[in-house]
Amino acid sequence: MAKSYEDVDARRDYDDIGNGRPSSGERAEHGGQDPSEPLMGMEAVRLGSSFFVFGMLIAMQFSVVVAAAGDLVGDRAPKSAVLTAYTLPSVTVRLLVPFATVPAIKPLLRRIPLVNLLVPRPVPHARRASTTMPGGPEKEEAEVNYPWRIAVCSICSFLGLNLLAWTDNLFVRLVGIALASCSSNLGDLSFYQMATRYPLNTVQSVGLYTSGGGAAGLVGALTYTILTQLGASPSAVISGTGFVPLIIVLLYNFWLPPFPPIEKEVKKPGQRKEAMIKDLGTKAKLGLAKPMLKGYMFPLCALFLIELTNVQGVLATVIFYIPFTGSYFAYPTVLNDLFPAKRSFYPVYQTLYQLAAFMGRSTATLARLPGGKRQDARSLWVLVGIEGLILAVQARESMSMKGADDSTVWYGPWTVLFLILAMGMCGGALLANVYYRIGRHPLPEGVFRALTKARAIKRAATQEYEILEGEDFENNYDDEERDAHEEEEELDMEEELARGRRSLNIHPSTEFGVRPVRLARNPSLASIKSIREERRAEDESALREFVISSIGAADTLAILLASLIAMVVEPKLCNQQIASGRTLCVASSGGAGPH
Repeated sequence: MAKSYEDVDARRDYDDIGNGRPSSGERAEHGGQDPSEPLMGMEAVRLGSSFFVFGMLIAMQFSVVVAAAGDLVGDRAPKSAVLTAYTLPSVTVRLLVPFATVPAIKPLLRRIPLVNLLVPRPVPHARRASTTMPGGPEKEEAEVNYPWRIAVCSICSFLGLNLLAWTDNLFVRLVGIALASCSSNLGDLSFYQMATRYPLNTVQSVGLYTSGGGAAGLVGALTYTILTQLGASPSAVISGTGFVPLIIVLLYNFWLPPFPPIEKEVKKPGQRKEAMIKDLGTKAKLGLAKPMLKGYMFPLCALFLIELTNVQGVLATVIFYIPFTGSYFAYPTVLNDLFPAKRSFYPVYQTLYQLAAFMGRSTATLARLPGGKRQDARSLWVLVGIEGLILAVQARESMSMKGADDSTVWYGPWTVLFLILAMGMCGGALLANVYYRIGRHPLPEGVFRALTKARAIKRAATQEYEILEGEDFENNYDDEERDAHEEEEELDMEEELARGRRSLNIHPSTEFGVRPVRLARNPSLASIKSIREERRAEDESALREFVISSIGAADTLAILLASLIAMVVEPKLCNQQIASGRTLCVASSGGAGPH
Protein backbone atom coordinates (compact mmCIF):
# COMPACT_ATOMS: atom_id res chain seq x y z
CA MET A 1 0.00 0.00 0.00
CA ALA A 2 1.46 3.37 -0.99
CA LYS A 3 2.37 5.79 1.77
CA SER A 4 0.27 8.91 1.98
CA TYR A 5 1.65 12.42 2.16
CA GLU A 6 0.77 12.55 5.86
CA ASP A 7 2.66 9.30 6.54
CA VAL A 8 5.80 10.64 4.91
CA ASP A 9 5.47 14.06 6.52
CA ALA A 10 4.88 12.63 9.99
CA ARG A 11 8.24 10.85 9.86
CA ARG A 12 10.22 13.96 9.08
CA ASP A 13 12.73 15.11 11.67
CA TYR A 14 12.79 18.85 12.04
CA ASP A 15 16.10 18.83 13.87
CA ASP A 16 18.02 16.46 11.62
CA ILE A 17 18.56 18.88 8.72
CA GLY A 18 21.36 21.41 8.91
CA ASN A 19 22.79 20.39 12.30
CA GLY A 20 25.05 17.54 11.31
CA ARG A 21 23.42 14.99 13.65
CA PRO A 22 22.26 11.50 12.58
CA SER A 23 18.56 11.14 11.78
CA SER A 24 16.12 9.58 14.19
CA GLY A 25 15.47 6.82 11.68
CA GLU A 26 19.13 5.88 11.78
CA ARG A 27 19.04 5.93 15.55
CA ALA A 28 16.00 3.67 15.68
CA GLU A 29 17.76 1.16 13.45
CA HIS A 30 20.62 1.06 15.92
CA GLY A 31 18.49 0.72 19.02
CA GLY A 32 18.16 4.43 19.86
CA GLN A 33 16.11 5.81 22.74
CA ASP A 34 12.41 6.60 22.50
CA PRO A 35 12.22 10.37 21.86
CA SER A 36 9.46 10.67 24.46
CA GLU A 37 11.82 9.41 27.19
CA PRO A 38 15.06 10.89 28.54
CA LEU A 39 18.42 9.48 27.56
CA MET A 40 19.57 6.85 30.03
CA GLY A 41 22.70 4.86 30.77
CA MET A 42 25.70 5.42 28.56
CA GLU A 43 23.81 7.89 26.37
CA ALA A 44 23.24 10.12 29.42
CA VAL A 45 26.91 9.81 30.39
CA ARG A 46 27.98 10.85 26.88
CA LEU A 47 25.58 13.79 26.98
CA GLY A 48 26.68 15.03 30.41
CA SER A 49 30.39 14.60 29.78
CA SER A 50 30.13 16.37 26.41
CA PHE A 51 28.44 19.44 27.82
CA PHE A 52 30.71 19.62 30.86
CA VAL A 53 33.77 19.63 28.58
CA PHE A 54 32.08 22.09 26.20
CA GLY A 55 31.48 24.53 29.05
CA MET A 56 34.98 24.13 30.46
CA LEU A 57 36.83 24.54 27.16
CA ILE A 58 34.72 27.44 25.87
CA ALA A 59 35.32 29.51 29.03
CA MET A 60 38.87 28.29 29.58
CA GLN A 61 40.45 30.64 27.07
CA PHE A 62 39.07 33.64 28.98
CA SER A 63 40.68 32.49 32.23
CA VAL A 64 44.00 31.88 30.42
CA VAL A 65 43.92 35.39 28.95
CA VAL A 66 43.14 36.92 32.37
CA ALA A 67 45.92 34.91 34.04
CA ALA A 68 48.35 36.06 31.36
CA ALA A 69 47.26 39.71 31.44
CA GLY A 70 50.43 40.88 33.18
CA ASP A 71 52.69 39.03 30.73
CA LEU A 72 50.71 40.26 27.73
CA VAL A 73 50.79 44.01 28.27
CA GLY A 74 53.61 44.43 30.79
CA ASP A 75 54.08 48.11 31.59
CA ARG A 76 52.80 49.33 28.20
CA ALA A 77 49.16 49.42 29.28
CA PRO A 78 47.06 48.74 32.38
CA LYS A 79 45.80 45.20 32.89
CA SER A 80 42.27 46.54 32.57
CA ALA A 81 43.01 47.12 28.85
CA VAL A 82 43.01 43.34 28.41
CA LEU A 83 39.63 43.05 30.10
CA THR A 84 38.20 45.92 28.08
CA ALA A 85 39.42 44.38 24.80
CA TYR A 86 37.72 41.15 25.87
CA THR A 87 34.46 42.66 27.20
CA LEU A 88 33.53 45.00 24.34
CA PRO A 89 33.34 42.21 21.70
CA SER A 90 31.39 40.16 24.25
CA VAL A 91 28.68 42.80 24.40
CA THR A 92 28.61 43.05 20.60
CA VAL A 93 28.23 39.30 20.08
CA ARG A 94 25.60 38.90 22.81
CA LEU A 95 23.49 41.70 21.37
CA LEU A 96 23.87 41.07 17.64
CA VAL A 97 23.67 37.28 17.35
CA PRO A 98 20.25 36.77 18.99
CA PHE A 99 18.51 39.94 17.76
CA ALA A 100 20.09 41.07 14.51
CA THR A 101 18.54 40.09 11.18
CA VAL A 102 20.93 39.44 8.29
CA PRO A 103 19.99 41.78 5.40
CA ALA A 104 19.35 40.45 1.93
CA ILE A 105 22.50 39.88 -0.14
CA LYS A 106 22.69 41.99 -3.29
CA PRO A 107 22.72 40.02 -6.59
CA LEU A 108 26.23 41.27 -7.42
CA LEU A 109 27.61 39.76 -4.20
CA ARG A 110 25.89 36.47 -4.99
CA ARG A 111 28.43 35.96 -7.77
CA ILE A 112 31.11 35.40 -5.14
CA PRO A 113 31.15 31.63 -4.30
CA LEU A 114 32.16 32.20 -0.67
CA VAL A 115 29.15 34.45 -0.10
CA ASN A 116 26.76 31.79 -1.40
CA LEU A 117 28.45 29.22 0.83
CA LEU A 118 28.29 31.26 4.04
CA VAL A 119 24.89 32.91 3.43
CA PRO A 120 22.58 30.50 1.57
CA ARG A 121 20.05 31.98 -0.82
CA PRO A 122 16.72 32.46 0.99
CA VAL A 123 13.82 30.27 -0.08
CA PRO A 124 10.51 32.13 -0.74
CA HIS A 125 8.32 31.78 2.34
CA ALA A 126 5.40 30.18 0.55
CA ARG A 127 7.59 27.52 -1.08
CA ARG A 128 9.46 26.33 2.00
CA ALA A 129 6.95 23.61 2.73
CA SER A 130 6.49 22.54 -0.88
CA THR A 131 9.89 21.19 -1.84
CA THR A 132 9.98 17.47 -1.20
CA MET A 133 12.75 15.15 -2.30
CA PRO A 134 11.51 12.25 -4.44
CA GLY A 135 10.85 9.25 -2.25
CA GLY A 136 11.90 11.03 0.93
CA PRO A 137 11.12 13.77 3.42
CA GLU A 138 11.22 17.45 2.55
CA LYS A 139 14.20 19.46 3.67
CA GLU A 140 13.61 21.77 6.63
CA GLU A 141 15.70 24.70 7.69
CA ALA A 142 17.19 24.76 11.20
CA GLU A 143 16.94 27.79 13.47
CA VAL A 144 20.63 27.46 14.41
CA ASN A 145 23.34 26.00 12.17
CA TYR A 146 25.55 24.49 14.86
CA PRO A 147 28.35 23.11 12.63
CA TRP A 148 28.94 26.57 11.13
CA ARG A 149 28.86 28.18 14.57
CA ILE A 150 31.45 25.72 15.89
CA ALA A 151 33.63 26.24 12.81
CA VAL A 152 33.56 30.03 13.24
CA CYS A 153 34.41 29.68 16.95
CA SER A 154 37.33 27.39 16.19
CA ILE A 155 38.79 29.69 13.53
CA CYS A 156 38.43 32.84 15.67
CA SER A 157 39.97 31.13 18.69
CA PHE A 158 42.96 29.79 16.77
CA LEU A 159 43.66 33.09 14.98
CA GLY A 160 43.06 35.24 18.05
CA LEU A 161 45.18 33.31 20.51
CA ASN A 162 48.05 32.87 18.06
CA LEU A 163 48.05 36.59 17.26
CA LEU A 164 48.14 37.11 20.99
CA ALA A 165 50.99 34.67 21.50
CA TRP A 166 53.44 35.43 18.70
CA THR A 167 53.20 39.18 18.06
CA ASP A 168 54.75 41.97 20.12
CA ASN A 169 52.63 44.82 18.80
CA LEU A 170 50.16 45.86 21.53
CA PHE A 171 47.37 46.75 19.10
CA VAL A 172 47.64 43.38 17.30
CA ARG A 173 47.53 41.61 20.65
CA LEU A 174 44.37 43.46 21.60
CA VAL A 175 42.86 42.42 18.25
CA GLY A 176 43.77 38.83 19.11
CA ILE A 177 42.01 39.19 22.47
CA ALA A 178 38.93 40.54 20.68
CA LEU A 179 38.86 37.54 18.31
CA ALA A 180 39.20 35.14 21.25
CA SER A 181 36.33 36.97 22.95
CA CYS A 182 34.11 36.55 19.88
CA SER A 183 34.92 32.85 19.82
CA SER A 184 34.21 32.35 23.52
CA ASN A 185 30.94 34.28 23.58
CA LEU A 186 29.55 32.87 20.33
CA GLY A 187 30.44 29.39 21.56
CA ASP A 188 28.82 29.99 24.94
CA LEU A 189 25.65 31.26 23.26
CA SER A 190 25.53 28.32 20.86
CA PHE A 191 26.06 25.58 23.43
CA TYR A 192 23.41 26.98 25.75
CA GLN A 193 21.05 26.91 22.76
CA MET A 194 22.15 23.39 21.90
CA ALA A 195 21.50 22.28 25.49
CA THR A 196 17.80 23.13 25.07
CA ARG A 197 17.58 20.48 22.34
CA TYR A 198 17.66 17.87 25.13
CA PRO A 199 14.62 19.02 27.16
CA LEU A 200 14.26 15.73 29.05
CA ASN A 201 17.94 15.72 30.09
CA THR A 202 18.32 19.29 31.28
CA VAL A 203 20.47 18.27 34.26
CA GLN A 204 23.04 16.65 31.97
CA SER A 205 22.93 19.37 29.30
CA VAL A 206 22.25 22.79 30.87
CA GLY A 207 23.30 21.78 34.39
CA LEU A 208 26.66 20.26 33.51
CA TYR A 209 27.41 22.93 30.91
CA THR A 210 27.12 25.68 33.54
CA SER A 211 29.17 23.54 35.93
CA GLY A 212 31.88 23.13 33.29
CA GLY A 213 31.94 26.88 32.77
CA GLY A 214 32.56 27.32 36.49
CA ALA A 215 35.41 24.80 36.42
CA ALA A 216 37.05 26.67 33.54
CA GLY A 217 38.22 29.49 35.81
CA LEU A 218 40.18 27.08 37.96
CA VAL A 219 41.43 24.85 35.15
CA GLY A 220 42.56 27.72 32.92
CA ALA A 221 44.37 29.66 35.63
CA LEU A 222 46.04 26.56 37.09
CA THR A 223 47.05 25.30 33.63
CA TYR A 224 48.72 28.59 32.78
CA THR A 225 50.45 28.89 36.17
CA ILE A 226 51.72 25.31 36.30
CA LEU A 227 52.98 25.18 32.70
CA THR A 228 54.80 28.52 32.98
CA GLN A 229 56.40 27.46 36.26
CA LEU A 230 57.57 24.23 34.57
CA GLY A 231 59.41 26.32 31.98
CA ALA A 232 56.91 26.77 29.15
CA SER A 233 56.80 30.27 27.73
CA PRO A 234 53.57 32.27 28.07
CA SER A 235 53.38 32.43 24.25
CA ALA A 236 53.52 28.64 23.96
CA VAL A 237 50.78 28.14 26.55
CA ILE A 238 48.48 30.70 24.92
CA SER A 239 49.13 29.30 21.44
CA GLY A 240 48.38 25.78 22.66
CA THR A 241 45.06 26.97 24.06
CA GLY A 242 44.12 27.97 20.50
CA PHE A 243 43.95 24.26 19.60
CA VAL A 244 41.36 23.54 22.31
CA PRO A 245 38.37 23.99 19.91
CA LEU A 246 39.61 20.92 18.01
CA ILE A 247 38.53 18.85 21.03
CA ILE A 248 35.09 20.48 20.83
CA VAL A 249 34.79 19.57 17.13
CA LEU A 250 35.67 15.93 17.85
CA LEU A 251 33.24 15.67 20.77
CA TYR A 252 30.41 17.21 18.78
CA ASN A 253 30.83 14.86 15.84
CA PHE A 254 31.78 11.58 17.52
CA TRP A 255 30.69 11.60 21.18
CA LEU A 256 27.64 13.84 21.68
CA PRO A 257 24.38 11.84 21.34
CA PRO A 258 22.06 12.86 18.45
CA PHE A 259 19.41 15.48 19.10
CA PRO A 260 16.07 13.94 20.15
CA PRO A 261 13.52 14.34 17.33
CA ILE A 262 10.92 17.08 17.71
CA GLU A 263 7.27 16.25 17.22
CA LYS A 264 6.14 18.08 14.09
CA GLU A 265 2.71 19.29 13.15
CA VAL A 266 1.47 17.21 10.21
CA LYS A 267 0.74 19.66 7.39
CA LYS A 268 -1.59 19.03 4.49
CA PRO A 269 -0.39 19.48 0.89
CA GLY A 270 -0.02 23.17 0.10
CA GLN A 271 -0.41 24.30 3.72
CA ARG A 272 1.65 27.39 4.49
CA LYS A 273 4.66 27.06 6.80
CA GLU A 274 4.90 29.60 9.58
CA ALA A 275 7.84 32.02 9.70
CA MET A 276 10.89 30.81 11.59
CA ILE A 277 12.23 32.89 14.46
CA LYS A 278 15.47 33.61 12.60
CA ASP A 279 13.41 35.19 9.78
CA LEU A 280 11.68 37.68 12.09
CA GLY A 281 12.81 41.29 12.34
CA THR A 282 14.80 42.77 15.20
CA LYS A 283 11.72 44.42 16.72
CA ALA A 284 9.84 41.12 16.72
CA LYS A 285 12.76 39.33 18.37
CA LEU A 286 12.96 41.98 21.05
CA GLY A 287 9.26 41.37 21.63
CA LEU A 288 9.98 37.68 22.21
CA ALA A 289 12.65 38.52 24.78
CA LYS A 290 10.56 41.11 26.65
CA PRO A 291 8.56 38.58 28.74
CA MET A 292 11.89 37.17 29.99
CA LEU A 293 12.96 40.46 31.60
CA LYS A 294 11.20 40.32 34.96
CA GLY A 295 11.82 36.76 36.08
CA TYR A 296 15.09 35.97 34.33
CA MET A 297 17.12 38.90 32.96
CA PHE A 298 16.66 41.42 35.79
CA PRO A 299 17.83 39.07 38.60
CA LEU A 300 20.80 37.91 36.53
CA CYS A 301 21.72 41.46 35.55
CA ALA A 302 21.50 42.71 39.15
CA LEU A 303 23.61 39.78 40.34
CA PHE A 304 26.47 40.40 37.91
CA LEU A 305 26.40 44.13 38.55
CA ILE A 306 26.70 43.70 42.34
CA GLU A 307 29.08 40.77 42.31
CA LEU A 308 31.60 42.10 39.82
CA THR A 309 31.59 45.54 41.41
CA ASN A 310 32.62 43.73 44.58
CA VAL A 311 35.27 41.59 42.90
CA GLN A 312 36.81 44.26 40.67
CA GLY A 313 36.29 47.36 42.78
CA VAL A 314 36.18 46.49 46.48
CA LEU A 315 38.27 43.36 47.03
CA ALA A 316 41.29 44.90 45.30
CA THR A 317 41.53 47.30 48.27
CA VAL A 318 41.01 44.72 51.06
CA ILE A 319 44.68 44.07 51.93
CA PHE A 320 46.15 43.40 55.38
CA TYR A 321 49.58 44.01 56.82
CA ILE A 322 51.95 41.04 56.73
CA PRO A 323 53.30 39.05 58.44
CA PHE A 324 50.23 38.27 60.49
CA THR A 325 50.51 38.03 64.25
CA GLY A 326 48.23 36.67 66.94
CA SER A 327 47.47 40.17 68.18
CA TYR A 328 44.60 40.71 65.78
CA PHE A 329 43.72 37.49 63.89
CA ALA A 330 43.44 33.77 64.65
CA TYR A 331 45.76 31.17 63.14
CA PRO A 332 48.41 33.65 61.96
CA THR A 333 50.74 30.86 60.76
CA VAL A 334 48.14 29.58 58.28
CA LEU A 335 47.48 33.12 57.09
CA ASN A 336 51.17 33.74 56.52
CA ASP A 337 51.37 30.59 54.39
CA LEU A 338 48.29 31.65 52.45
CA PHE A 339 49.44 35.25 51.93
CA PRO A 340 53.27 35.24 51.76
CA ALA A 341 53.38 38.66 50.03
CA LYS A 342 51.19 41.69 49.47
CA ARG A 343 50.54 40.70 45.85
CA SER A 344 49.15 37.34 47.05
CA PHE A 345 45.88 38.72 48.40
CA TYR A 346 44.04 39.37 45.15
CA PRO A 347 45.05 36.08 43.42
CA VAL A 348 43.89 34.16 46.49
CA TYR A 349 40.61 36.04 46.46
CA GLN A 350 40.21 35.28 42.76
CA THR A 351 40.98 31.56 43.16
CA LEU A 352 38.51 31.17 46.04
CA TYR A 353 35.90 33.11 44.08
CA GLN A 354 36.30 30.83 41.04
CA LEU A 355 36.11 27.74 43.26
CA ALA A 356 32.94 29.02 44.93
CA ALA A 357 31.40 29.89 41.54
CA PHE A 358 32.10 26.35 40.35
CA MET A 359 30.44 24.92 43.46
CA GLY A 360 27.45 27.20 43.03
CA ARG A 361 27.00 26.33 39.36
CA SER A 362 27.17 22.63 40.19
CA THR A 363 24.25 22.84 42.62
CA ALA A 364 21.77 22.83 39.73
CA THR A 365 22.72 19.22 38.96
CA LEU A 366 21.74 18.18 42.51
CA ALA A 367 18.97 20.54 43.67
CA ARG A 368 17.22 23.59 42.30
CA LEU A 369 15.78 26.74 43.84
CA PRO A 370 12.00 26.69 44.41
CA GLY A 371 9.60 28.45 42.07
CA GLY A 372 10.89 27.28 38.69
CA LYS A 373 7.68 25.60 37.51
CA ARG A 374 5.58 28.55 38.69
CA GLN A 375 7.96 31.11 37.11
CA ASP A 376 8.38 32.61 40.58
CA ALA A 377 11.58 34.70 40.80
CA ARG A 378 11.47 35.41 44.54
CA SER A 379 14.14 32.84 45.37
CA LEU A 380 16.41 34.43 42.75
CA TRP A 381 15.93 37.87 44.26
CA VAL A 382 16.80 36.49 47.71
CA LEU A 383 20.24 35.54 46.36
CA VAL A 384 20.58 38.99 44.79
CA GLY A 385 19.78 40.51 48.19
CA ILE A 386 22.47 38.39 49.86
CA GLU A 387 24.95 39.55 47.23
CA GLY A 388 24.04 43.19 47.92
CA LEU A 389 24.53 42.68 51.66
CA ILE A 390 27.94 41.10 51.08
CA LEU A 391 28.97 44.04 48.87
CA ALA A 392 27.96 46.53 51.57
CA VAL A 393 29.82 44.61 54.29
CA GLN A 394 33.00 44.22 52.23
CA ALA A 395 32.94 47.92 51.31
CA ARG A 396 32.59 48.75 55.02
CA GLU A 397 35.61 46.55 55.75
CA SER A 398 37.68 48.40 53.15
CA MET A 399 36.68 51.77 54.61
CA SER A 400 37.66 50.59 58.11
CA MET A 401 41.27 49.99 57.02
CA LYS A 402 43.22 52.98 58.31
CA GLY A 403 46.63 53.77 59.75
CA ALA A 404 49.82 51.78 60.06
CA ASP A 405 48.31 48.60 61.56
CA ASP A 406 45.16 46.46 61.48
CA SER A 407 43.75 47.58 64.82
CA THR A 408 40.93 49.52 63.13
CA VAL A 409 39.66 46.86 60.73
CA TRP A 410 36.07 45.76 61.16
CA TYR A 411 36.82 42.05 60.82
CA GLY A 412 39.76 39.91 59.70
CA PRO A 413 40.85 37.92 56.63
CA TRP A 414 38.94 34.79 57.67
CA THR A 415 35.61 36.63 57.42
CA VAL A 416 36.69 38.15 54.10
CA LEU A 417 37.38 34.69 52.70
CA PHE A 418 34.08 33.32 54.04
CA LEU A 419 32.11 36.16 52.40
CA ILE A 420 33.92 35.59 49.08
CA LEU A 421 32.96 31.92 49.29
CA ALA A 422 29.31 32.81 49.98
CA MET A 423 29.30 35.40 47.19
CA GLY A 424 30.63 32.99 44.56
CA MET A 425 28.23 30.23 45.56
CA CYS A 426 25.19 32.54 45.46
CA GLY A 427 26.18 33.90 42.07
CA GLY A 428 26.89 30.50 40.58
CA ALA A 429 23.64 29.04 41.94
CA LEU A 430 21.54 31.88 40.53
CA LEU A 431 23.17 31.66 37.10
CA ALA A 432 22.69 27.89 36.92
CA ASN A 433 19.06 28.06 38.05
CA VAL A 434 18.11 30.76 35.54
CA TYR A 435 19.42 28.73 32.61
CA TYR A 436 18.00 25.50 34.02
CA ARG A 437 14.54 27.04 34.25
CA ILE A 438 14.64 28.16 30.63
CA GLY A 439 15.79 24.75 29.46
CA ARG A 440 13.37 22.70 31.54
CA HIS A 441 10.27 24.56 32.74
CA PRO A 442 7.40 26.19 30.79
CA LEU A 443 8.21 29.53 29.19
CA PRO A 444 6.18 32.65 30.06
CA GLU A 445 2.87 32.88 28.22
CA GLY A 446 3.85 36.27 26.84
CA VAL A 447 6.59 34.68 24.72
CA PHE A 448 4.04 32.63 22.77
CA ARG A 449 1.69 35.58 22.36
CA ALA A 450 4.58 37.66 21.03
CA LEU A 451 5.45 34.90 18.54
CA THR A 452 1.82 34.69 17.36
CA LYS A 453 1.70 38.45 16.79
CA ALA A 454 5.08 38.54 15.00
CA ARG A 455 4.08 35.72 12.69
CA ALA A 456 0.81 37.43 11.85
CA ILE A 457 2.69 40.55 10.78
CA LYS A 458 5.19 38.47 8.82
CA ARG A 459 2.39 36.55 7.14
CA ALA A 460 0.74 39.77 6.01
CA ALA A 461 3.97 41.08 4.51
CA THR A 462 4.64 37.76 2.78
CA GLN A 463 1.14 37.67 1.32
CA GLU A 464 1.62 41.12 -0.21
CA TYR A 465 4.92 39.90 -1.68
CA GLU A 466 3.16 36.90 -3.25
CA ILE A 467 0.50 39.12 -4.84
CA LEU A 468 3.13 41.30 -6.47
CA GLU A 469 5.15 38.25 -7.49
CA GLY A 470 2.11 36.83 -9.29
CA GLU A 471 1.77 40.08 -11.24
CA ASP A 472 5.45 40.06 -12.28
CA PHE A 473 6.29 43.01 -10.10
CA GLU A 474 8.76 41.15 -7.88
CA ASN A 475 11.71 43.30 -8.86
CA ASN A 476 9.80 46.51 -8.09
CA TYR A 477 8.84 45.46 -4.57
CA ASP A 478 11.67 46.79 -2.46
CA ASP A 479 12.46 46.31 1.21
CA GLU A 480 11.28 49.81 2.15
CA GLU A 481 7.76 49.12 0.89
CA ARG A 482 7.66 45.83 2.76
CA ASP A 483 8.81 47.47 6.00
CA ALA A 484 6.20 50.20 5.59
CA HIS A 485 3.50 47.59 5.01
CA GLU A 486 4.65 45.67 8.09
CA GLU A 487 4.47 48.79 10.26
CA GLU A 488 1.01 49.60 8.88
CA GLU A 489 -0.24 46.11 9.72
CA GLU A 490 1.14 46.39 13.25
CA LEU A 491 -0.58 49.75 13.78
CA ASP A 492 -3.85 48.22 12.59
CA MET A 493 -3.41 45.43 15.11
CA GLU A 494 -2.81 47.86 17.93
CA GLU A 495 -6.02 49.72 17.02
CA GLU A 496 -7.99 46.49 16.98
CA LEU A 497 -6.57 45.46 20.36
CA ALA A 498 -7.34 48.88 21.84
CA ARG A 499 -11.01 48.42 20.89
CA GLY A 500 -11.02 45.11 22.75
CA ARG A 501 -11.39 42.80 19.76
CA ARG A 502 -9.99 39.32 20.09
CA SER A 503 -9.87 38.32 16.45
CA LEU A 504 -8.22 39.99 13.48
CA ASN A 505 -8.48 39.06 9.77
CA ILE A 506 -5.21 40.01 8.09
CA HIS A 507 -6.84 39.87 4.63
CA PRO A 508 -10.52 39.65 3.77
CA SER A 509 -9.91 37.07 1.07
CA THR A 510 -9.33 33.40 1.85
CA GLU A 511 -8.00 32.38 -1.54
CA PHE A 512 -4.45 32.96 -0.29
CA GLY A 513 -4.90 30.59 2.61
CA VAL A 514 -4.78 33.28 5.31
CA ARG A 515 -6.53 32.30 8.54
CA PRO A 516 -7.94 34.60 11.22
CA VAL A 517 -5.36 35.22 13.95
CA ARG A 518 -6.39 35.22 17.60
CA LEU A 519 -4.71 38.06 19.48
CA ALA A 520 -5.39 39.75 22.80
CA ARG A 521 -3.56 41.87 25.35
CA ASN A 522 -5.52 40.21 28.18
CA PRO A 523 -6.92 37.07 26.58
CA SER A 524 -9.70 35.12 28.22
CA LEU A 525 -9.21 31.55 29.39
CA ALA A 526 -10.90 30.34 26.23
CA SER A 527 -8.56 32.28 23.95
CA ILE A 528 -5.51 31.14 25.93
CA LYS A 529 -6.66 27.54 25.52
CA SER A 530 -7.09 28.14 21.79
CA ILE A 531 -3.56 29.53 21.51
CA ARG A 532 -2.16 26.58 23.43
CA GLU A 533 -3.96 24.09 21.21
CA GLU A 534 -2.35 25.63 18.11
CA ARG A 535 1.12 25.60 19.65
CA ARG A 536 3.54 23.11 18.15
CA ALA A 537 6.41 21.25 19.77
CA GLU A 538 8.83 22.68 17.22
CA ASP A 539 7.80 26.22 18.26
CA GLU A 540 8.55 25.36 21.88
CA SER A 541 12.01 24.08 20.97
CA ALA A 542 12.80 27.04 18.72
CA LEU A 543 11.64 29.52 21.36
CA ARG A 544 13.85 27.91 24.00
CA GLU A 545 16.80 28.13 21.64
CA PHE A 546 16.15 31.81 21.09
CA VAL A 547 15.30 33.03 24.60
CA ILE A 548 18.23 31.24 26.22
CA SER A 549 20.53 33.10 23.82
CA SER A 550 18.85 36.44 24.56
CA ILE A 551 19.49 36.09 28.32
CA GLY A 552 23.22 36.59 27.79
CA ALA A 553 22.72 40.15 26.56
CA ALA A 554 21.55 41.29 30.01
CA ASP A 555 24.38 39.83 32.06
CA THR A 556 27.02 40.92 29.53
CA LEU A 557 25.80 44.52 29.72
CA ALA A 558 25.89 44.23 33.51
CA ILE A 559 29.50 43.01 33.34
CA LEU A 560 30.49 46.00 31.23
CA LEU A 561 28.66 48.40 33.56
CA ALA A 562 30.26 46.77 36.63
CA SER A 563 33.72 47.23 35.15
CA LEU A 564 33.01 50.94 34.66
CA ILE A 565 31.66 51.31 38.20
CA ALA A 566 34.67 49.44 39.61
CA MET A 567 37.00 51.90 37.88
CA VAL A 568 35.43 54.60 40.10
CA VAL A 569 34.95 52.60 43.32
CA GLU A 570 38.47 51.16 43.58
CA PRO A 571 40.38 54.49 43.37
CA LYS A 572 37.93 56.14 45.77
CA LEU A 573 38.37 53.44 48.45
CA CYS A 574 42.13 53.35 47.91
CA ASN A 575 42.48 57.14 48.16
CA GLN A 576 40.55 57.07 51.42
CA GLN A 577 43.04 54.55 52.83
CA ILE A 578 46.00 56.57 51.57
CA ALA A 579 44.65 59.69 53.25
CA SER A 580 44.72 57.83 56.58
CA GLY A 581 48.34 56.75 56.07
CA ARG A 582 47.70 53.23 54.71
CA THR A 583 49.28 52.61 51.26
CA LEU A 584 48.86 48.84 50.83
CA CYS A 585 46.27 49.21 48.07
CA VAL A 586 48.65 51.07 45.74
CA ALA A 587 49.48 49.01 42.61
CA SER A 588 47.97 45.86 44.11
CA SER A 589 44.90 45.27 41.97
CA GLY A 590 44.61 42.83 39.11
CA GLY A 591 41.91 41.71 36.73
CA ALA A 592 38.62 40.02 37.34
CA GLY A 593 36.02 38.40 35.21
CA PRO A 594 32.63 36.77 35.33
CA HIS A 595 32.25 33.34 36.82
